[in-house]
Amino acid sequence: MGKMITFWSPVRGMSRTTSTLCAVMISFAMQYPQYEVAFSSVGKEDTSLEDSLGTYGRGTEKEGLYDRSGMVAMLQNCKQNDLTTTRIRRCALPLFLPSLTLFPGLHQKDMLIHGREAERLERYIVTECLRKEYDLLCLDLCGGSNEKSLEYMQFADRAIIVLPQNPAIWNLYRKEYGEYLWKQPKGILFGGYAALSKYSMVQYGRNFKEKEEVMLGSVPWNEGYMDAVADGKAVEFLLRNENVGKRESNYEFMEGAKKAAKKLHDFIFL
Repeated sequence: MGKMITFWSPVRGMSRTTSTLCAVMISFAMQYPQYEVAFSSVGKEDTSLEDSLGTYGRGTEKEGLYDRSGMVAMLQNCKQNDLTTTRIRRCALPLFLPSLTLFPGLHQKDMLIHGREAERLERYIVTECLRKEYDLLCLDLCGGSNEKSLEYMQFADRAIIVLPQNPAIWNLYRKEYGEYLWKQPKGILFGGYAALSKYSMVQYGRNFKEKEEVMLGSVPWNEGYMDAVADGKAVEFLLRNENVGKRESNYEFMEGAKKAAKKLHDFIFL
């Protein structure tokens, strides 16, 4: 069975969880092509993950692919008791690296269409089928107190907590959510990181870090990357800048993503 990791933030819309997830996990796939990595999302109202990885979401030029693939398609196969390995892989959407796969998740509209049974089947698909089929299943979770997100973190092998540089949110995470996560191996990752901010990783580590938490580093803020995410070209941006020189504007961003991916690998597999 493969490993399942979750990316979650204690607040919604402030930690850049999805863009940080994409940067780290795409870099992970570039550095460790021996692992098959699958992306999906759980409990989200939007299609931000799907849009970032190739504009597969609703309202985009590839909308039809969304409705014939991922969790929506697997849900139909699950109802027909036909979730073979071949069927699962046919429901996947390829990305630009052979080891990367996208499974568009179920969103609120899908839940309304398929009913309450969809949640039970979704849990089975994620925790049993996808987890067994791939070396690493990476879930983008809705931030904050979303009940489904907190539930899936309990199932995860590793819970990645994406934080902004804001001590009020650090306090919120510690006070409000510690009880949900105390059993889970936790990695702390900073998204959209500003190196000159006084609210640094060092300050978090000194004043807030729990003994069992592992610091995974940070993904620096980068305008070019955020534009690529908005255009559905996150993978292409990482590939294009893989060997960028030290004097290039994207160097610090790429180094941050690569270092975080290396620490994540060690956190999961060593």
